[in-house]
Amino acid sequence: MTPEITITDHPDRVLPLALNDILAAWHAWQLAESIAEGYPSRSPSCVLGPAGGGGGDGPDMEAVDAVIDSIPQPHRTALAFNARNLHCRTQVWSSPRLPESPTERAVLLMEARNMLARGLIGRGVLQ
Repeated sequence: MTPEITITDHPDRVLPLALNDILAAWHAWQLAESIAEGYPSRSPSCVLGPAGGGGGDGPDMEAVDAVIDSIPQPHRTALAFNARNLHCRTQVWSSPRLPESPTERAVLLMEARNMLARGLIGRGVLQ
């Protein structure tokens, strides 16, 4: 009888889960950064407070945003829609910019996630 493989038992499975968590957190962070009618989404005096998002245990979202911004199209679009789907925990969002073929979309997303992982490793967000 073979033991069940868990995420901690199999190091190859850690990176995809870490990328999923980072992408979902990045999408939520990006939603919170919206500016409506010329007013910021939060007071500048609150940014440095304990709940202001100026630090924390998670990855640096500005570094993640910079890496994603450096990824060329259509890979960036694939990552953005993947992040949106991960954030809402279902596969409902798609883009007309992406290939119609599911196989081509999967390859494009795999390439985009590889670019993201390399960029995050280079910035020290992932190890």
